[in-house]
Amino acid sequence: MKSSFITLVNKRALHNISTPCVLHRHALASEALPEYLKIVLKHVTERVDFIRARARLFKVLYEDKKK
Repeated sequence: MKSSFITLVNKRALHNISTPCVLHRHALASEALPEYLKIVLKHVTERVDFIRARARLFKVLYEDKKK
């Protein structure tokens, strides 16, 4: 079900081109990958999620290292 905002935009902007969100693009892309690349993508995603979850800590460490 589309949100009312998306429905309104689609009614007003006739030439609107929508794209899947990042998570859906990731899911769509990973379906077509060979198994060994799916494993690599899974590991990279885990690392990125780890860093994003601790962004404040990494920022403090980065700022400290710059000094």
